[in-house]
Amino acid sequence: MEQVLELDQNCDRSALIKTYDNTILYSDYVNAKVIELASQFTQRVVSVMYVSDHGESLGDSGVYLHGLPYGLAPAEQTHVPMWIWTNHHQTELRRCLAQYQESEASSHDNLFYTLIQLLGIRSTLTSPDLNMLEHCDVAS
Repeated sequence: MEQVLELDQNCDRSALIKTYDNTILYSDYVNAKVIELASQFTQRVVSVMYVSDHGESLGDSGVYLHGLPYGLAPAEQTHVPMWIWTNHHQTELRRCLAQYQESEASSHDNLFYTLIQLLGIRSTLTSPDLNMLEHCDVAS
């Protein structure tokens, strides 16, 4: 017999926030385990990049979705958690990312261009404005 799950679209704000907080705690746990595993590869250059699929959207301004067009979406949806961990070039990477973050806000738009540099991929498809590592020597 198939079980049907009913979703309550009218949960209270505290339940919504608690659910969100629990997902963050679990994401932190998984991320820590990934870094723990990656740390074991001492003879190789290993990097881990995490980018959330969307920002925090807990009903701010009455908006609960996270699929609004970019121009209409509130900052809570477009500013996403992102981090990079590496066992190589850490000092240069930290310096470079800190320098970028002082001058620019990062988003999903940065992901492709930053990753291709981090992976050492040479491409004619570039966007210096969107590559958070454009002026850094951090290719693997």
